[in-house]
Amino acid sequence: MLFQEKHSLYAGCAFLLGRLKPGLERYFTFPVFLHKRYRRLKNTTIKTIAEATQLSLTTVSRVLNGSAKKYRISEETQQLVLKAAAKLNYAPNRAAVSLRLKRSFSVGLVIPTLSNPYFADVASMVSHALRAKGFSVVLMDCDEDENSEVEAVRLLAAQHIEGVIIIPSGSQSAHIDNLLKRKIPVISIDRYHEGIPVSYVATNHYEGALDITQYLLQAGHKKIACLQGSTSVVSNNLRVKGYTDAMKAAGCRFSG
Repeated sequence: MLFQEKHSLYAGCAFLLGRLKPGLERYFTFPVFLHKRYRRLKNTTIKTIAEATQLSLTTVSRVLNGSAKKYRISEETQQLVLKAAAKLNYAPNRAAVSLRLKRSFSVGLVIPTLSNPYFADVASMVSHALRAKGFSVVLMDCDEDENSEVEAVRLLAAQHIEGVIIIPSGSQSAHIDNLLKRKIPVISIDRYHEGIPVSYVATNHYEGALDITQYLLQAGHKKIACLQGSTSVVSNNLRVKGYTDAMKAAGCRFSG
């Protein structure tokens, strides 16, 4: 197994380098027969399955589309089609399905940066949840830049996505308004824009900061620092407000 994986890597590298700069592939040594693994495989279509099962295109299509019961297709025929589809590695043509149903089955996920472990975890959980529901995810990393976020949202809208899940990178919200005007559902996570009708999932940033500051004050601490992030996002500002309100109420000095 290790031998196969090793030479598969060599073959892949040689194939890529040969495409980029012909002649480089000669520096990679691996069995010639492994090249066969990289030949383009013929796409399996509904017609391929129909020919393999000796069934009509209509029957195969109805089974694969999940409408077999509606058209009273027997269980035996359904199993025949599904087994043939699995054996032939059939995968639906998402572009064709989207065109027929006028749906993209994709959701845009816009995050500030994947370098932040918290946002990376959110991206992973959201992606898993959406895949379980049959949706693909178009992930956009904005590198904590508002202009990049605006452009990312514009690109997503152009792809006719079915919704956008966003963790805003700044205070701009006009691009979110544009999504709403186009009837594209939007949900914010952790950060959100105040004043626009977008549902959001977030912790209570103000209460959290207030409670933890009060806890430290009650424990006898007076010199408490608050490390803040970007002042253009609501989560940061609410946390700072919770901290400052607690410090003021306790009569403690702080700079900021």
